[in-house]
Amino acid sequence: MSDSNRIHLGGATRAHGLKGHALCHIPSGKDTHLKKGHRVWLMPLAGSSLPKEGREFEVEEMLKGNELRLKLVGVVDRTALEQLLPFEIYCERSQLPPLKSGEYYLMDLMGLRAIDPSGAHVGEVSEYFETPGHLVLTIKLLSGESVDVPYVKHFFPSVDLEQGTIQVLLPEEI
Repeated sequence: MSDSNRIHLGGATRAHGLKGHALCHIPSGKDTHLKKGHRVWLMPLAGSSLPKEGREFEVEEMLKGNELRLKLVGVVDRTALEQLLPFEIYCERSQLPPLKSGEYYLMDLMGLRAIDPSGAHVGEVSEYFETPGHLVLTIKLLSGESVDVPYVKHFFPSVDLEQGTIQVLLPEEI
């Protein structure tokens, strides 16, 4: 799995039960396209025994409910899983369904040049996070400061992946 084709899906920091299921946080909510047989790439977080370059696994089971629970082939029990935790989860872009017009994977927005309504370059998208109300994009401004902006049509009227730009209407207090 090449780094450039990997899509960040979320992460896992704790185990569920005794059979080696990981409780996953997926920013897209409870919806995931991972299925049995899909390949995922796990990247370690501090405290994980995974190699620093990560490791590929096959999905044995993905259970949906109040939380997503991921079971990996070869991870036979809670003890084995706890050696791997915590980790970030990536998958190959080709394993995900095609997007409709106007839809984007969050990773596609990272690094886009942020432009104001006049087309002037004001910064770039550096990260994202979720709040109960909205997905929020962080724009690193040319001044070096960062501003968090809710990812809604009002503040982000257009995205042009071919041009590598995202139009942003920054809040006035900036």
